[in-house]
Amino acid sequence: MNYIDATTRLITLLGSPVSHSKSPKLQNFLFELLGENYCYLAVDTKKEDLEDIILSLKNLNARGMNITFPLKVEILKYLDEIDSETKLSGAVNTVVIGDDGKLIGYNTDGIGFITSLEYLNLDIRNKKILVVGAGGAGRAIGIMLAKSFASEIVIVEKEKNRDKSQGLLDIISNKMQSKTKVRIIESNDINIKNELSDAYMLINATSLGLKDKNQCIVSSKEVLSKTSAFIYDLVYSDKKTKLIEYAEQNNLQNTNGVPMLLCQGIESCKLWTGKSASVEEIINSLKL
Repeated sequence: MNYIDATTRLITLLGSPVSHSKSPKLQNFLFELLGENYCYLAVDTKKEDLEDIILSLKNLNARGMNITFPLKVEILKYLDEIDSETKLSGAVNTVVIGDDGKLIGYNTDGIGFITSLEYLNLDIRNKKILVVGAGGAGRAIGIMLAKSFASEIVIVEKEKNRDKSQGLLDIISNKMQSKTKVRIIESNDINIKNELSDAYMLINATSLGLKDKNQCIVSSKEVLSKTSAFIYDLVYSDKKTKLIEYAEQNNLQNTNGVPMLLCQGIESCKLWTGKSASVEEIINSLKL
């Protein structure tokens, strides 16, 4: 067991809500496994408090942060540098505080998601994928799906968030000049059901189901009744979300967000420590 001493350095999770988060359990396990003298805490953080908390962490000689909803874009204004992948996604989920005090932002969501597919033995090459939500996580995942040669990405988003959807489409089609076909559809039951008929995977990249497990991107199990798609709900909690329940009621393969949490968490840890671990090492030791 790791014990805090006078040289222990702090790493935090910032966002709201964070009381459900499994990241402290995961990261503190990784630090012990890798022999690193760090302590990871979750700090419920509103947008209006972010600047003060960042300043406090710098003054405390913290090593870094994870950033979650709703701060993945808000954090950008406080960073000194961002890596090239993050410039594309426009969102940050990991911050490294350098010895010089500079804040460097990264996004491990995309690579974490793709790595989780490998762990789950899922191959999205030349496949049609539905991504519900084009915010921070959805954008990072959409970019990596295109880089991983998905044949088609259908961005499912509310009309009021059309600018986010269009932004992701422009990145993939214009900035990346990807050969992956990208379309945008409005988020409703009829559209989702129709598109799922020949889709390989449905990804919920929204926060629906996080605060209230009965909230869902579809209104009934019937929407999933005419598909064989894998259902990937990035939301995770101690209770099954309604989307996972609907998937199970239709005998569809599915997962919550824990595999992605593990894989992106390993990538974040590598940025802070320079060391890595395998998903198998964690799965066999932790019950997340």
